[in-house]
Amino acid sequence: MEDLTKRVGIKARLLATMASGVLAWWLTGYALWRLDIPFVDALLTYAPIAVIFTAFAVGGVANAINLIDGFNGLASGTLLICLAALGALAATQSDWMLVRMTILIGAATLGFFLMNFPMGKIFLGDGGAYMLGFLLAWIAVMLSARHPETISPAAILLICSYPVLETVFSMFRRLRRGHGVDQPDRLHLHSLVYRRLVPKIVPNRLLAYCRVRNGVLCNAATAPFMWLFCAVPASLGCSFTQTLSPAGFP
Repeated sequence: MEDLTKRVGIKARLLATMASGVLAWWLTGYALWRLDIPFVDALLTYAPIAVIFTAFAVGGVANAINLIDGFNGLASGTLLICLAALGALAATQSDWMLVRMTILIGAATLGFFLMNFPMGKIFLGDGGAYMLGFLLAWIAVMLSARHPETISPAAILLICSYPVLETVFSMFRRLRRGHGVDQPDRLHLHSLVYRRLVPKIVPNRLLAYCRVRNGVLCNAATAPFMWLFCAVPASLGCSFTQTLSPAGFP
C-alpha cells in the first residue's frame, strides 16, 4: 500500500511487520526464548513476553532492511551476505531445511540484485524490502529456536548487526536533534558514506566520469563499502556456534 499510495506511515508499517512476527509464531511455534542474559531469559520463559519480544525484533530487522534500501545494491547485497552467514551456521548444525531456505531466498534475491546493481533497472520498493527483511529475521529466529544448545544468540545478532546498527544510529541521531524517530532524513550512515567517503576513495577521474556521464554509478559506488561493513561482523558470527550458560561460561 505504501508503494502504491505513499501514504502509509512508518509506525503502521512497523506494526504490520510485528503482526507478521506474531502470525509466524502462531503458525510455527518458534520464538526467541532466550538471549543468554539471565534476567531477560527468565522473562522470556513466559510465552506472551517471548512472542512480543520476537515480534518487536522481527519488525525491527524488517524495518532496518527497508531503511538501508537507499542505494543500488545496498539492501540486496546486505541480504545476500546475511543469508549466506545464516546458511553457513545452519549447515554446521546439519539443518538442511534452513540451508535450503537460505539458498532459495538468496537465489531470488540474487536475481533481483543482478538487475538492481549497478544500474538500478528495478527497485525493491517497500513491499520487497519489508518482505525480504521479514524472511531474513524469521530464518534467524528459527535458527536460534531450533538449536538453542549450540548456537549463541550473539551469533545471530552479529550476522544481522549492520542493518540493526543503521536503525539504532538513525534513532539516536534524530532523538539528539529533537526530531521524531519516524521522521525521514538524509543523514543515514550509508548516506554519509556516499557524501563523505566515496568522493575521497574513488579516483577523481572516475568520480568525474560517473557524475558527468552516468550519475547512477556514483550511487552504486556506496554499496561495496557497506557490504564490507556488513561482512566483517557476519563472518565473526559464523564462528559463534557455542551457547553460553546463564553464568556466562561455555
